[in-house]
Amino acid sequence: MMDGADDLNGMLDAFDRAIQVAAAELEVIPSEGLNERFFEGALGSSLERYAGEGWVSVGRQHTLGLPDWPGVGRVDLTLEGEGALPLAFVELKWDDLLSCSWDMAKLALGLAREVTESAFLVAGAPVKTWEQRDRGAQLFDEREWRVDVLLERFGGEFAHWRRDVQTYPRKLPSSWHVRDLRRAPTSVGGQPWELRSVRIEVEDPRLVAVSYRPAAEWVSEPELESRTPSPVKPLDFLGALDRNSENPSPLLAGEGGVIRCLDPSGISIDEGVLADLDPDAETKETLWFASPAHRRVYAEQRGWRIPGDGKPELFDVGAGSGLGSGFSMSFDGRQLTIDRRGWHGEITQELVEPTPAAWKKLWRRFDHLDVWSWAANYQPKDMATDGYGWEIEIVVGGRRCRSSGYMAYPDGGFSESSATWDAFLLALGDLTGGVRLE
Repeated sequence: MMDGADDLNGMLDAFDRAIQVAAAELEVIPSEGLNERFFEGALGSSLERYAGEGWVSVGRQHTLGLPDWPGVGRVDLTLEGEGALPLAFVELKWDDLLSCSWDMAKLALGLAREVTESAFLVAGAPVKTWEQRDRGAQLFDEREWRVDVLLERFGGEFAHWRRDVQTYPRKLPSSWHVRDLRRAPTSVGGQPWELRSVRIEVEDPRLVAVSYRPAAEWVSEPELESRTPSPVKPLDFLGALDRNSENPSPLLAGEGGVIRCLDPSGISIDEGVLADLDPDAETKETLWFASPAHRRVYAEQRGWRIPGDGKPELFDVGAGSGLGSGFSMSFDGRQLTIDRRGWHGEITQELVEPTPAAWKKLWRRFDHLDVWSWAANYQPKDMATDGYGWEIEIVVGGRRCRSSGYMAYPDGGFSESSATWDAFLLALGDLTGGVRLE
């Protein structure tokens, strides 16, 4: 067991040096022989060199028994101390960043269940893959993840693994933080690659129930859009959660392709299962739809008419710190203007023309985050200066959001960021084609 910050810092320093050594060793392995097994061997050997500087020994293929994830796969590497439990889990991926979502969830659950003290995720991929900033690369940015947002963004990958290995998590932590560690350049077959590692932290160990659809039951969105609304079948349901780890969220009704849920945090259901409403619960209605077609019909009946091109009537977003970085976004009816300010005051500007599909995906994600009901203003509990502030004003399809905050967010967080705000920034990043916003 680590005794405090000094032991943790010692582990992080030794772990970083081991990553650098592994990156150098990978360069001399013929490219045709490089795969995840060789990566595991190289990093395992490097970590063994530093035994005594943060851990006692290195374990391989650690069997992990978690009641909330029956049949979960083994942990690639462990850093062992003198106690019965590993000091740290280490999960690896080689040129497969999307599957890191599965490993990240497994590490977060291990931390919440206190079967390890620390957890690291390490991946190797071509530099061009990292620079394209696809969904998998975003897992290695420093941010806080809400589990429902992770499942929404990586529902296809989770469903693939569920079908492939016949196992999936029943419960996961509601959120966790990702800390970006140093990066290590390497090369494979003469092409530039990079190793990146992150440390997973779980501050709130409470678990929430999760559910998602198997991959075989998914169809493409264009196909869904062309269908006539049919009886409830939650094809548009990627993942949701119940913040009460003991009982499923109460569902009020499921008519006409619309599932009405009276739990403000979301739902966790299997098809055809409706729970009784708890009359004593503090409720707020949220909606889930059987398909985009059901969502469209329901919205149009209530005056929410998203334009065919998806474009908003007004779109202004700004955030940042007075003494640090920040950004602003505005839409003139044709293109987004994105101004980003660096830590030293330098300004960069980018112009983006989002597609109609990109705009519509943004509105769906805003629905999921309940952006339209955010309060006018959020303020911290205690006085703060030189912190992070934000302001948004958006009007589209009969819906409006005008909200702002300073070191405070809609999910109740009081800090430089929060899981909900990070999810909001992720959605904006997708709209812009991958521009990183902080």
